[in-house]
Amino acid sequence: MQQQSSKSAIDITPWPTGEGFQGNKDWWEYVWTQKEVDRLDSLLLAALLSREICTLLLNHDEALLKAFNLSEETVTHLSQIEAQTLEGFVQAMKINTNNAIT
Repeated sequence: MQQQSSKSAIDITPWPTGEGFQGNKDWWEYVWTQKEVDRLDSLLLAALLSREICTLLLNHDEALLKAFNLSEETVTHLSQIEAQTLEGFVQAMKINTNNAIT
């Protein structure tokens, strides 16, 4: 019996239109059905994989944060983080994670 493979792909770079990979809508629908902490993990993964997305995250790009359907509370929390690197950003997030992100 032949297994059907998924054709979904992370297609968010170049931001915001991606490259138009087939199945990108499936990936976004999957992301939006996850808990907020998992959506945040997906955002951090994208920032790790893309210098462009990392820069947008470090600069608190509103469209980027909204695309991951984060709560206003989380967006506010992330927007207050001042960091020059993704590592510094994540460290600052960890300090207040218990209070802001669920």
